[in-house]
Amino acid sequence: MRKVLWDMEVGERNRIVEIDCNSALRRRLMELGFVKDGVVLCVGESPLKDPKAYEVRGIVVALRGIEGKEIWVEDGYGIDSEINGV
Repeated sequence: MRKVLWDMEVGERNRIVEIDCNSALRRRLMELGFVKDGVVLCVGESPLKDPKAYEVRGIVVALRGIEGKEIWVEDGYGIDSEINGV
């Protein structure tokens, strides 16, 4: 099922399917490792839910909601029990 990156729960791992934003932001996100077919893991969120932290290509990147709502992911990679405490 497709959804925006921002809707991921902590510990959820998904595959990036589309980056739908202006060229400057798109280029910056791609430089950080957010590329099509890349795997992304939601590793944390602030107390007010904005920003959220994501691990992609071995680094952790914090994104604000306005950025996280421009990246589409497809689920199916499961939940990382070490991160969400299950």
